[in-house]
Amino acid sequence: MMRILEDSAWFASRLSGQGRPSTKPFIRRIRPAQKIQAWAAYGPRIALGDPMKKEELIENIVAATNQSKGSVLAVLAELDVQLEAGLKAGRIVHLPNGTHFEPIGKKDGSINIGVRVNPELDKDVNNGFRGNWVNSANFNKSEAEIVALWNAEHPEDPIPPDGE
Repeated sequence: MMRILEDSAWFASRLSGQGRPSTKPFIRRIRPAQKIQAWAAYGPRIALGDPMKKEELIENIVAATNQSKGSVLAVLAELDVQLEAGLKAGRIVHLPNGTHFEPIGKKDGSINIGVRVNPELDKDVNNGFRGNWVNSANFNKSEAEIVALWNAEHPEDPIPPDGE
C-alpha cells in the first residue's frame, strides 16, 4: 500500500536541478509505516535506570573484597592492558569468570571487539531482575499482534499485511 503525492512542476524542477519547470508531474512515494516502528512503539523494552558510575563500582568492589581502592584500580588497569595485548595478537581472551573477548575483523580492515558474558551472569540477571519494563503487557505477543496495536492507534498510517 503506497501513497502517492503529486507535487507541482516547479517543485520537481527544483529537485532535478533544472532551472526551468518540467512538464511532467513529480511523483514522490511515501512509504507506509514499517514493522520496526510498531516494535519500537509497542515492543517490550527495559526502562534503563541511572548508569552505575565507576566510583560506585569501585566502592562496591572495595567493600566486597576488603582490598584498597588503589589495588582495585591497579588490577582493573592491568586487566585492560592484558585484554588489549591479547586482542591485538588476534587471540580470544577468556576471563576466569567465563566472560570472553574476541577480536572481530571487519571488511574495511578495522577490528570490533565481541564480548560474551559469563552465561551464569546472564541467568542470574534474568532470575533476579529488579529493573523496570516499558510495554510489559506486550510480552510474548506475536508480530501480527504488535502490528494490530499499531494499526489501531494509527489508522492514518497503517502497516499493510504481508504480501502487499
